[in-house]
Amino acid sequence: ELLARHPDPLPEGTSVGIAVRPEKIDVHETRPEGFDNAVMGKVRDIAYLGDVSIYHVQTEAGAVLRVQETHVARSSEPHYDWDDTLWLSWDATSAVVLTS
Repeated sequence: ELLARHPDPLPEGTSVGIAVRPEKIDVHETRPEGFDNAVMGKVRDIAYLGDVSIYHVQTEAGAVLRVQETHVARSSEPHYDWDDTLWLSWDATSAVVLTS
């Protein structure tokens, strides 16, 4: 279950998709407090691109979320590793509701 904001009321039962930009998702090593949405998953793929790292995190439900972390300090290694368990969080206002 996810919380997202939509400008117009939708009829109950409407099928929707949810999109969140990778840089709007925060990464935590423990369950975060104070966010509208929080999911746990495992790192399945990593791309280190100099000033940013891209993580593909698979949730227990099987969804794969792409997360982008900007580096504040120079490092030659990603902060997280394959198969690490992470918590991902984002605010409802960061999610875009997609209707068909």
